[in-house]
Amino acid sequence: MAGSSTELLTTVIIYGSIFVILLSLYCIVRNRFPRAFNPRNSVPALQCELSTRQFGALTWMLGVCHASDQDLFEQCGLDAIVFIRILQIGLKMSVMGCLNAIYVIPVYYYAPQTNDNKNVTDNLDKCSIANMNKNDPGMYATFVASYFIFGYTLFLLFEEFQWYISNRHRFLSRVSAQNYTVFVGGIPCELQSNIALHDFFYELFDDIIDVKIALDVKALEKLVKKRDEVIPKFEHANNVLAATGKRPTHKTKLIGGEKVDSVDTFREELAKLNLEVSIAIVQLEQRYARHQAALAAG
Repeated sequence: MAGSSTELLTTVIIYGSIFVILLSLYCIVRNRFPRAFNPRNSVPALQCELSTRQFGALTWMLGVCHASDQDLFEQCGLDAIVFIRILQIGLKMSVMGCLNAIYVIPVYYYAPQTNDNKNVTDNLDKCSIANMNKNDPGMYATFVASYFIFGYTLFLLFEEFQWYISNRHRFLSRVSAQNYTVFVGGIPCELQSNIALHDFFYELFDDIIDVKIALDVKALEKLVKKRDEVIPKFEHANNVLAATGKRPTHKTKLIGGEKVDSVDTFREELAKLNLEVSIAIVQLEQRYARHQAALAAG
């Protein structure tokens, strides 16, 4: 039967190899596909100082370490920095565990050999509590190590709660629409207009800034989604034409479809979808205007 050392070595080889392969693949492709791995830098309205930083295949690791909590808080939001700080807590606890291992492992490994541990022969098992005897004084090392790790964890949580409370208040006090916006459901029919709903809430709270009725427009959303799927295909076909001078083609169906010119086909499809989206928006606005007028008249 394979011992714990062999099992650990096998696990490290398998998962370590997967980790190295995926990390190497990420280092190679991250700069080749910036829209996928740095989307905020691809959208001018979402750009920030952190997203515009450029790094090489490996130097991004140093760049991540040099990003301050303040920068992450201001440019990425409270959720992002809280998630990263939780990961940092896990890292700090792991370091404490490694420090405990400096004195705990020798105590386990050099425990006296008796009937209690005579079957423990694997070197890795000898480095664990499995090698300890009943009533062995060396168990005090485990006791001390547990208090170190528990105490340090409580200290980290205490510090994190203090940080979170102060920064949450600071985040919510910023002049941002998301901090002062409330979503309300179950609105009665007679209040389903911007003016009526504004007047209703203004009577309750006189500091209402704006009110908007959110509309369920699944048909329009479906058209917009189809258009968003065609746009990158059309852009890709144009890029291929510009780079090679040859007009790209594709089949209309996966099996047995007609072979068509990609540029012309996607251009026509995009124009058709743009027209359908525009018509759907006009129809929606007209229905909403009639609804508003009916509410005002009633």
